[in-house]
Amino acid sequence: MNTPIKLLCLILPRNKGETAIKVLSDNSVFFNILTYARGTAPQEIENILGLGDSKVDVVFSLVASTKTKQVLTQLNDKLNLTEVGGGIAFYMPITSMSSLQLYNYCAQTEEN
Repeated sequence: MNTPIKLLCLILPRNKGETAIKVLSDNSVFFNILTYARGTAPQEIENILGLGDSKVDVVFSLVASTKTKQVLTQLNDKLNLTEVGGGIAFYMPITSMSSLQLYNYCAQTEEN
């Protein structure tokens, strides 16, 4: 059975990306990309989204859909995502992937 994959996007206060990757790795999510960014939204939008500083860490991870709830719960526990200024996390479905090897790597679950 094919396990669907989702793209996890995290926008976090600067220097929180490494903590997020540690949580992801602890949950057997090993395909992670950390990049640094600077927000361009007006200050009032940043305040609504809870981003007090325009310097942010952006993390992209491929997560098996069987792990999405567990991963998000643990990220929230470590990074306080529900608090103002904690960051933003969301998933997007991946509908196709050109590499079967990459898919097999990302879809690893405890059952495999």
